[in-house]
Amino acid sequence: MGQFLGQSISKKVDAQFKVRSALLKSKNFGEGGNSLLHGNSAFISLYSSVEGSGYPTDLTSPWHLDGGLAFKDDYPNTPKGYHAKSEDGRGFTPRPGITGVQIKTKGTFGALRDVEVTIKAFNRDDFNIIYDLYCRPGFSFLLEWGHSVYSKEEGSTLTVKQTAAKEAFLSSGATYKSIQDAITKCREASGYNYDGMLAICKNFSWSFNADGSYDTTVYLISKGEVIESIKSSFDPGFTEKDVEALQKGNLDKSERKSPLHYFSKRLELNSQEGEFAGDACVDALKNSTPGFAGVLTPSELEVWCAPGFDIKQPDSFFDKNTVFIYMSLRTVCSVINSASIMHEGKGQRSFTINTKQKNKYFTHKQHGSINPFVCVLPNNVAATNGLFESKPAEKLLHQKLTTYFAGSGANLPSDDVLSICVSNMYLYEKLDEIYDSDQESENEPGLLDIFKAILGGVNEALGGINELDLDYDEELNEWSIVDRKCKIPPASEKDQVTELDLVGLGSFAYDFKTESKITNKLASQISIAAQASGTGTKQDVKEMLLWNRGHYDRVFPIKEDPGPQTPQELQQAAKDKAAAAAAAEAKAKEDLKTFGEWRDRVVEAFEKFNGTELFTDQQYDPDLFKGLLSGHQTYQSKFALATCQAENIPPPGTIPVELSFKLHGIGGFKIGETFKLSENTSKILPQVYGNGSIGFIVIKVDHTVGDNGWTTEVGALMYNLTKLSGGSSTLLSGAGSATAGSVVKQEQPPANEDGSPSTEGGTDKLQNQTALGKNVKYANVMAAVQKKGYTWFAGELELNIVGVRNTSGQIPSNPTGRGVLHPITNKFKDIVIVAWVENGQQFAESYPATTVPGAGWTLGENEKFKAQKAKDAKSGKNSWNANGTGTLFEKQFLNQYTTGKHSSHSKSPHPALVSLKGQTSYRDKEYKDNWIDLAVTPRGTHGTTAGLFEDGGGMQLHNSGEYGDAATKTVDNWSAGCQVFADASQHRRLMELVGKSQKKTKRNTFAYTLLKDKDITL
Repeated sequence: MGQFLGQSISKKVDAQFKVRSALLKSKNFGEGGNSLLHGNSAFISLYSSVEGSGYPTDLTSPWHLDGGLAFKDDYPNTPKGYHAKSEDGRGFTPRPGITGVQIKTKGTFGALRDVEVTIKAFNRDDFNIIYDLYCRPGFSFLLEWGHSVYSKEEGSTLTVKQTAAKEAFLSSGATYKSIQDAITKCREASGYNYDGMLAICKNFSWSFNADGSYDTTVYLISKGEVIESIKSSFDPGFTEKDVEALQKGNLDKSERKSPLHYFSKRLELNSQEGEFAGDACVDALKNSTPGFAGVLTPSELEVWCAPGFDIKQPDSFFDKNTVFIYMSLRTVCSVINSASIMHEGKGQRSFTINTKQKNKYFTHKQHGSINPFVCVLPNNVAATNGLFESKPAEKLLHQKLTTYFAGSGANLPSDDVLSICVSNMYLYEKLDEIYDSDQESENEPGLLDIFKAILGGVNEALGGINELDLDYDEELNEWSIVDRKCKIPPASEKDQVTELDLVGLGSFAYDFKTESKITNKLASQISIAAQASGTGTKQDVKEMLLWNRGHYDRVFPIKEDPGPQTPQELQQAAKDKAAAAAAAEAKAKEDLKTFGEWRDRVVEAFEKFNGTELFTDQQYDPDLFKGLLSGHQTYQSKFALATCQAENIPPPGTIPVELSFKLHGIGGFKIGETFKLSENTSKILPQVYGNGSIGFIVIKVDHTVGDNGWTTEVGALMYNLTKLSGGSSTLLSGAGSATAGSVVKQEQPPANEDGSPSTEGGTDKLQNQTALGKNVKYANVMAAVQKKGYTWFAGELELNIVGVRNTSGQIPSNPTGRGVLHPITNKFKDIVIVAWVENGQQFAESYPATTVPGAGWTLGENEKFKAQKAKDAKSGKNSWNANGTGTLFEKQFLNQYTTGKHSSHSKSPHPALVSLKGQTSYRDKEYKDNWIDLAVTPRGTHGTTAGLFEDGGGMQLHNSGEYGDAATKTVDNWSAGCQVFADASQHRRLMELVGKSQKKTKRNTFAYTLLKDKDITL
C-alpha cells in the first residue's frame, strides 16, 4: 500500500484496458472474441463460514450458492440444475441460487463497502438450509464474482480457474489474511476479470411468494466496518494481576476509562523529564504496570514528558501535581492496537490501526499548531518556526521531539502524519467529553468516535489546511490516519499518472456524467469568498475558486482570483509580468504587515503557555488561543497557496465535482488512486477537463452482478494538475521575523444592558472578562480620574491603573485632629481597576485587592507580627521603617512604575509593577489598636506617632500567592504598603495587559492613580 492519495491506477489494470481496447478495434474477432463481445455473462458464488449446522459447505456440496452460468449438478439421478423432491410435495424444483449482487462503496472516499445478495429458493427445505447457513448476523462469508469468459492478452479466451474458495476459504486454517492474499492472487491471475471480498453479515430479510418460492436478501459489510462496534472503554486485559504492581499506581479511577487513559496515567507515574522513545518508554511503565508494558511494541512508542505540570480549564495554571506529555499519533495507534479488545481467534485482530505506513500530510515551513494544548508538529522550530514553539516551564518538549524526528532519517520523516504529537491533557479532554456525553445517553463510544474527535481538534489547530481522517484498506484489514489534502499527486510522479481512454471504438466504458458535490455550507463560503478581499477562505473554498479561474462575475467580481490561465490570458500576462510581480509583491507586503500584529499575539499566547518572558507561571488560556484561530486559518491558507506557488506544484485538495462512468466489470481499482483522461476522451468533454489541467481521484468503486453480467461504476473527484507559479515569496520569507503591524479593527459589538462594553467577539482574553474581574464602566472611571485633575490615557493600549480604597469604618478625625483613623480589617476589600482602549473599543475591569497593609505589619498582637519581630531580633535586621508602617497616599503617581520582580516575602518571585522612585505615603509606628493613623502633616516631618513621607519606594503592585480568593484569604504579611491583588490569576491579567501595552506603545513606564471610594461611581 502506497501513499493514500496520489498513487496512479495500477499498470496491470491499465494493461487489461489495453487488451479490451485492442479486441474492440480488431477486424477479426474470432470465436473467442465474439464470446467476449456479446456474452457478458458473469458468475457469482457465496460461501458460508457457519459450522455446526449439519450442512456441508465445501466445494462438493450444493449448499454454497451460485448464480449465472456456475450452477452445479445436483445429486445423481436428478435433472441438471434441479433439486431432489422436497418434503413439501412439490416434486423436482430448481436449485436455490443467487439472482443478483450489488456492492456499493460508502463513507468518506468510499473506504467501506455494503453488499446486498438476493437469493431465491423454490421450496421450504432449501429455504430452511439457506436460513440456517446464510441468515447469520456477525458471521463471515466469502463472495466471489467475475466474467465467465475473459481475455488476459490479445487473442486469448479464458475462464476463471482459480478462486479464493479453493485457495484458502475452505481450508481449516483459513484466516482473514490468507483469504485476502488468495483474492489478490486470483484477481491478478485473471487479469482483474475476477473479484471477491470476505464480508460480515449485518442483516437479512426474507419473503414468501404466491408461487411458493422464497426470496431472501442478505446484507453484508466489509470487515472494516466493525470499527464502529469496537468499544474504546477500559480494557480488563490491562489490569495487573500482581496486586503489589497495581498498588504502585496512583489508583486513579479515571485511568480505567480507556486504554489511552491507562497508558497516560501510568506513564505519569514516572517522575523523570525527557524523551521516552522505544525501550525507554516501556521501561518507564514497568514499575507500575509490567504486564501492560510487556504487550506494547517499543519501536512504535514516542513520548516526551515534563513532570510537575498539569493544565486545567478554564483560566487555570500549571500546578505541580502531574505530568504534561506529548505523544505521537503513532503511539496513540499502537496503544489501541495493544488492547486485548482488538483480538479475535486464531491469533487474528478485529482490525489493526496502521503504525508502519508512511502517509504524508501537507505542510510548509510556516506551518504549526495554534494550540499547544492540542498538538505540535515536529518541524524545525529553531530555524524557521519559533512562532509555534511549545516549551512549558522551559522544558523544551517541542525542540526535543523535533530533534528526535530530524535525527531518525527516512524511517520517521517529520511530514509523516503519524509523527504529529498530541498532548495527554487534550486526549483526556476529548475522551472525557465523549464518555460523559455517551454515558448520559447510556451508550458507549466506539473507536471510530474517538479518532474522529481527536483528529477533528488537530485539524482545527493546524489551521484547516489539513483534513486528517481515517481510511480503511480492505486487503490489509487496516485503518490508517491519512491527510485527504496532501499533495496530490506527488510532484515527482505527476507526469506518470495513468491516462484512461474511455470513449470511442476501443472503450468498454459508457454512461459518462459529472455532478457538482458542493454542500450548502461550502456554497455559502464560496459566495462570501468570491466577494471578499483578503479574507481567510478555507482551502477547499480556494480549490473551488481555482476551478473558476479566468472567469469573473461582473456584478460580484471575485477579488481573490488566482490569475489568468488560458493560453490567451497567459500570453497577455507575459506582457504585464513586471507589473503583476510588483503588484503581487505589494500585496504580500501588505499581508505581512497585518500578519505582524497577529503574530505578536501568537508569541504572547505561547509565552504565557510556556511561562517565559513576562510570565513565570505557565497558564493555558483556552479563550486566548481560540481568539487566534480565525487569523491562523487565514494565514495558513495564504501560506499554503504561497508554498504551492514557490514550489511550482498544484494546490492540495479536491474540487467538489465528481465524474462517474460505467465499465465492463473489472477489479483492481483502489480508493485514492489517480488517473487522467486521454486526449481522445477529453474531446467529448468540456474544454476545462482537457489540456492536462485536471486529474481524478477514485472515491467510489461499485459493482453490480446479475442477468446483464458484471458492471463496475467508478466515481472520481477532480483535482488541479496545473502548477501554480509566479507567487511572491515575501510573505513566506518574512513571516518568521514579522513584527507588529497595523491592527485590523474589530466590529464594535452591542453594549451590555448596563451600558458597559460587550466582550462578545473581542480579542484574546477579552472574550471572557468575567473570569478575570468584574466589568465596570470605562466612562465612569475616566470621569473620576479627570475630576481630580489627573491625567487620563486614551491612546491604543495605554493603560489607566486605578486603585480605589474602601473608606467604610473610618473615624473622620483622630484625637490629634490631624487626619483619620482607618480600621485594619485584614481583608482584600479594596479594588484595582484597569481601563484601556483596544481596537477602538473601551474596556474596564476591576479586581479585589488591598491598598492598605495587613495585620502582620500593623497589629502588635498578631502572631505573624510577633514572628517577624523575633526573626529580626535574631538576625539583627529591622524590617520596619523607623517612621512606621507605610500606607500609600491617595494621588496619581505618573511614570512611576515599571516591570520588575516581586521577591520580598514571596517564595517564588513573580513579575510585578515596581516603583522607580519614592512614593508619598502615610507612616504609622504605633502598630496597635486595629487602626492605621492616616495623619497628614507637612511633608518630611512627623508628629509623635504619624506623618506623611516620600520614602515609599518599595510599594509595588503584586499578587498574594496562588491559593484562595478575596472572600476566603487574609492580607496578613502580604502587604506592608504594597497594592496587592487577592487573586494571582487576576494579577497575571494585569501583567498580560502591561506586556501588550509595552509592545504597542514602546513605553516601559506606567502611572498608578489611587482614589477613595467616595471619588468614583461604578
